[in-house]
Amino acid sequence: MFFKKGVFDNTPLKDFIDEYFSKNKTIFRKLHFNSVDAGSGQVVGFDENTPLDTLIKGLVGSASIPFVFPPMELDGQVLL
Repeated sequence: MFFKKGVFDNTPLKDFIDEYFSKNKTIFRKLHFNSVDAGSGQVVGFDENTPLDTLIKGLVGSASIPFVFPPMELDGQVLL
């Protein structure tokens, strides 16, 4: 447990979101959510104009509870 980034695996959540967005590639509603870069403490915002692969990683990162689920890495940032 001391060598893992989280107690549980968040791969099923990422797979579910990937599958959902692969069927519905267009977002018709306004969308905005935030995640936090664990390294700098900066808030990272995502919206409906964010590229789909980045949006999915940001969504999984924003749902990552520290020490329970592993953080999501995106462009050198560790999102929580």
